[in-house]
Amino acid sequence: MEGKSSQSDPVNIVLIGDGYVGKTSILKALGNCEYNVRSATQANLYDELHIEHKLSDRSVHFKLIDTAGQEEYDEVRREWYKKAQMFVVCFSLADKVSYENVLERWIPEIQPYRHKTVILVGTKLDLRQPRSPDCVNSEKGVRLQKKIGAKHYVECSAATGHGLKQIIDAASSAIVANQRGTKNSCTVQ
Repeated sequence: MEGKSSQSDPVNIVLIGDGYVGKTSILKALGNCEYNVRSATQANLYDELHIEHKLSDRSVHFKLIDTAGQEEYDEVRREWYKKAQMFVVCFSLADKVSYENVLERWIPEIQPYRHKTVILVGTKLDLRQPRSPDCVNSEKGVRLQKKIGAKHYVECSAATGHGLKQIIDAASSAIVANQRGTKNSCTVQ
């Protein structure tokens, strides 16, 4: 699943969401990097990861771009939006405010690019407390997926690795669906 390829143009996937929801941790975990709490909580302008993924009879080169969620980086982030073929909109399953910001901030921000594919990802699954009023359950995630028209909804944890492969699988599935012209999927993975 890793490595750079010069054989094909990459599919640019831009990860967006509030700062500290775990976008950098997802990239590090996908890149088989050691999970590091310090680097997971440091704001950065952007980072990228190249992944080769086998899709049917061919390999697809994904370029995942992690963007800073803080407002002072709005212009840098918007430059990446123009280059994106797909958006991964992230929120923390342990933070209701980041969930609410998907509709209040992130979807409006990518509105000019809504013709591009969106995948919704709930992060920090390992921190979700089932009875906590601050946490987001799977049903709310699926409802939000439908409301924003995302192709897929995935719940994951960079700390445990749970659900990370499903993000890449969802991106691959979206590529196939786009090629076939099919409608949105409502799968929780």
